[in-house]
Amino acid sequence: RILYEDEYMMSVEKPQGMPSQPDKTGDLDVLSAISAQCKMSVGLVHRLDRPVGGLMLLAKTKSAEAALAKAMQNKEWEKSYLAVLCGKPVDNQGTYVDYLLQDRKNNRSSIVDKSISGSRKAELNYRILQVIHREEKGQAREYALAEVELLTGRHHQIRVQFAGHG
Repeated sequence: RILYEDEYMMSVEKPQGMPSQPDKTGDLDVLSAISAQCKMSVGLVHRLDRPVGGLMLLAKTKSAEAALAKAMQNKEWEKSYLAVLCGKPVDNQGTYVDYLLQDRKNNRSSIVDKSISGSRKAELNYRILQVIHREEKGQAREYALAEVELLTGRHHQIRVQFAGHG
């Protein structure tokens, strides 16, 4: 679904479970679907992991793609994420700094010691916006809505870091 469009770019809604771009599964991806829908080639400015739903920015021209990519690299625009957490961090806001290792074969990432070869620094800021307590199947459950700012962009970073911190 296209939510915004001008002559240079468009913002589209990426459904959960759909890849951002073509991958080895051959499943329909956002880039291909929008290109077919609009009958034009669009450029990928950034990606969202397959399990994640949200807004993506796509470029309609090569020059727009280059300019948007450069602006993103220079941190001239911000991306923020909303995440529903099973449980709540101890602090209502904070920063996580970890080292992640990507296992490309199994499409997984994990927190490791920074001395591990291939590990990369992962850093994010979070702020808890709301906490909900629910009774589910006789058990008390707690969920938190967090606003997340990625300071780095690592594979599955938000899920891996929050899971790693309980």
